[in-house]
Amino acid sequence: MKKTILAVGICALVLAGGSTVKAAEETSSLNTEGKVQFSPVGDNTTGEIHTPDEDGEEGEDPEVIQLPGQGASGKGALRIQFVPNLFFRTEESKAARSVSNANVLKYNLEGETNKSDIAPFVQVSDGRGLTGEAAKWELTVKATPFTATGEDLPEGEHVLTNSTIVFGGSTLTSDYMTSAKAAERITGQEASAKTGLATDGTASVSVMKTQAGKDTNGYQVSNVFHDGYEKGATTYADGNTSGVQFVKPAGIAPYTGIDYTSTLTWTLTSGI
Repeated sequence: MKKTILAVGICALVLAGGSTVKAAEETSSLNTEGKVQFSPVGDNTTGEIHTPDEDGEEGEDPEVIQLPGQGASGKGALRIQFVPNLFFRTEESKAARSVSNANVLKYNLEGETNKSDIAPFVQVSDGRGLTGEAAKWELTVKATPFTATGEDLPEGEHVLTNSTIVFGGSTLTSDYMTSAKAAERITGQEASAKTGLATDGTASVSVMKTQAGKDTNGYQVSNVFHDGYEKGATTYADGNTSGVQFVKPAGIAPYTGIDYTSTLTWTLTSGI
């Protein structure tokens, strides 16, 4: 019954006024907040080694590779992701100066067994989330004298004194970047590394560092010691590369059939 009376009342208003009465328009708004935050990578993070890719593109996930027994990896928000052992090609023993190329590394994609070749390389991962001066870092290396030990050697050892390691080749890479873009953020080895690192245990050379005013936040960057390296395309004659070489000076005749070994120390320094 009430429903019928209400309908009649509305009709009467329309007839009496000649038009309807429109209510005033009202709007109401509320503001809320959006927020996102990212924490630095943990101190115990080890991460994965990625194939250095000189033509990486944004949106493409890098390949995870494995190099068992061929180098070392560190941990932390800023970390050495990979540094290589440097094993050099066997040369004939002679007192004259000799140059020995570095053997390539053998890697396989994660979950696969087929091996591929790559020149020795260094790789750094940065998950600190820093900018400015605090974001700077540098990777250096030094080497002890190449020394052979054995009961048959004079005084039990023989040292290749005044030998050097020459880091002559270089291709810079980064996840999700071309080499040209990577070079805007990092530099390769310094000039003295290309001339030769003295293997005296004290001298050191820089092999990769941030460009002035740049950071590598969120990226994994590499320096492959081979000029013009291309992932999946570069081939290496006799399984070695001239991008890294061991140079024995004249005047020393090495003993044959015995290993001359050195300890390589790679140091990553931040905020320099």
